[in-house]
Amino acid sequence: MKYDRSLLYVLEGELDRNPTCAICGTRNEIRAEGDRLILECGASNNPRGLLARALYAILPHERMQIVP
Repeated sequence: MKYDRSLLYVLEGELDRNPTCAICGTRNEIRAEGDRLILECGASNNPRGLLARALYAILPHERMQIVP
């Protein structure tokens, strides 16, 4: 994938505004799903610890589409 500078500024801005998940405090990550970029909780795929697993099951973690 080739991106221009404005897209990189958008990605950095999203991480600056939402550095951690509001539910569990884990650092948010940018992931690619097909041709979309998603900002989501870093623990979404692998919650660690009893509290993290319980919160993951009960409460929705951060997940938003950045680039369609």
